[in-house]
Amino acid sequence: MDSLRLCDEHGTVVDMPSLWRDRRILLVFLRHFGCRFCKQQVHAVKMVHDQLRESGTEVVIVSLGTPEQIGRFRADVTLPESIEVYVDPEPDTPVAYAAFKLRSSRDFVVGHPRVAELGAKALEEGFRDGGYPTADGAPYTGDVFQVGGVFVLGQGNTCDYAFRSSYAGDHPNPSDLLEAATGLRADGSEFTYPTTARWLDRLSAGQAAPDSTVQPPPMQLLRSLAALVGVMAVLLPLVALFDHIVYPPPPPPPPPSGSPIGSLFRQLSGRRPPSSPLPPAATWTAWSLASSLALHSTAFKAITLAAPLSSLVLALAVHLLQGTRRAALSDGRGAKAAATHAQAASPDAASVPLLSMTEVDALALTRQLVTCDCSRVTDGTDMLTPSHALSSDELVGIDTLSTLDALGALASSGEPHTPTRAKVSNFDLHQLRLAGCYMREFLSRPHPLLGRSGPTCPFVPKALKLDSMRAAVLRCGPRPSAEAMHALVRGFIPRFERLEPHTGPTLVFKAIVLLFPDVPLENAAEVIDGTQRALKAEFVARGLMLGEFHLKNNSTGLHNAAFYPLRTVCPSLAIRHMVPQDLVFLTGDQYSRAQCIGFLQSYLNKVSGAKGAKVAADVAHARELLKQFEGSDADR
Repeated sequence: MDSLRLCDEHGTVVDMPSLWRDRRILLVFLRHFGCRFCKQQVHAVKMVHDQLRESGTEVVIVSLGTPEQIGRFRADVTLPESIEVYVDPEPDTPVAYAAFKLRSSRDFVVGHPRVAELGAKALEEGFRDGGYPTADGAPYTGDVFQVGGVFVLGQGNTCDYAFRSSYAGDHPNPSDLLEAATGLRADGSEFTYPTTARWLDRLSAGQAAPDSTVQPPPMQLLRSLAALVGVMAVLLPLVALFDHIVYPPPPPPPPPSGSPIGSLFRQLSGRRPPSSPLPPAATWTAWSLASSLALHSTAFKAITLAAPLSSLVLALAVHLLQGTRRAALSDGRGAKAAATHAQAASPDAASVPLLSMTEVDALALTRQLVTCDCSRVTDGTDMLTPSHALSSDELVGIDTLSTLDALGALASSGEPHTPTRAKVSNFDLHQLRLAGCYMREFLSRPHPLLGRSGPTCPFVPKALKLDSMRAAVLRCGPRPSAEAMHALVRGFIPRFERLEPHTGPTLVFKAIVLLFPDVPLENAAEVIDGTQRALKAEFVARGLMLGEFHLKNNSTGLHNAAFYPLRTVCPSLAIRHMVPQDLVFLTGDQYSRAQCIGFLQSYLNKVSGAKGAKVAADVAHARELLKQFEGSDADR
């Protein structure tokens, strides 16, 4: 993917992934500039162009042709300047088309039964074939049997919509395009992306987490079997003893005559022991075993012997499986990761690689680790559904901030690039990409369980667009000491404060996410929540918030008590600036009066200078709460 190139109308070579690296685009692949179906498709895109731009989605067209033909095509179809047009530099064997799995075959153009029907319809609508001949006289440039497709792509190499034409004239439903590109249905309601729904299920964000980790069914079954066999191991010997008392065993055969016991037998009984078909030692051993067990049934003997042995074996198996499961939870990469833990048991906050999501995306492209998990794939057979004019709401802002575009871009963070990237292993990169996907596909998207409109976390989509979020993977083992965790997380405060910007309205969108992939779920409450509780007062005193996230986090949404949005696959801690809306997180029942007083004082010092009616109301409420807590403290 990182080697794909396109050419603009001036012949300038463009890296294809750069087209969606910092924005959201509707990427349209045409067959070639002279195709009637392509002109028809461009006309349909122009009809929804304004709605797409209002939602922050730009239109990019790629075709087979030459750079010189782009200008002529733009004029012929009266294409707006805001729609970008590029050509594949290898039109006869188009590389970009192949990378997006778009197909080419004579059967898709002249051999498909629907092409003639759709071609006649396009002619009726006024769209006619007509290319721009090449220097050698060819009427069209490139592979005339190539068919196109449409994709909705965005930051993080995300793909929210994929349509690959099955034949010439096979175009996507315009309403589906708008739905995927804008996040709104035709009636104006919010559209739930399939990837968002999958994240909700993966995080179990619609149900409370149990107090303890539930063991998987195989482990529960083994435990039940072990308990059953253990009971049998106790009961069967008791039954055997009862049987021995009620039904004594037959007289034993005399001991071998040559043995010391045989001599004693002669002295006591005055006779020699009878002969036996078995060797003397075997006869005596068999009798001794049967007598000690006191059983008349061969099967019963076997069960009595097997019961305690089976119990021991099953108990050992459960113990081993538990150890294996703990090891897997503590370290998903087994022995290799254990060695890594031993080498880096105490990471240093000052030297841990800290990457922006843009750097993560670029590094994933360089290492060829990009995978496509399209939110929606369609067959595009419905050509009759009309497009609708859709309204689009702005992102939910933070008080006085109007639109994100008016804020401008962030300055360079000054973080080292090449050395930083070199320190990131592919395992760490996977964790960073997973966190980016979670932020883009879940936190930045709406969901019906949220209880309000807009993204799950209004902070995240803006921070992602500004590229102001940094993330680090910390390999500190399954249960680091409290002192080590506190020192590690505290060490990121100066790194956070050094990051750009230091002033201005975009300051509040700066954040650091710390990922702890080695911490198993069973330790998350102790390691993650414990660290957050211990350091919260210190962070709040500096005007910062420290949030805790893991799969067992049962903090509910502010608008729906049955929604648990603070969950991540990887246990995490997040650092950001305090904002006026954080008042609700500073006066919970879990805090003492003294803690609440300190929190409120820090809150007022941080946000009192902010503007806006909502901020003024929050500040007034905070002052009233502070008076109440201080009054209660004085009364005591």
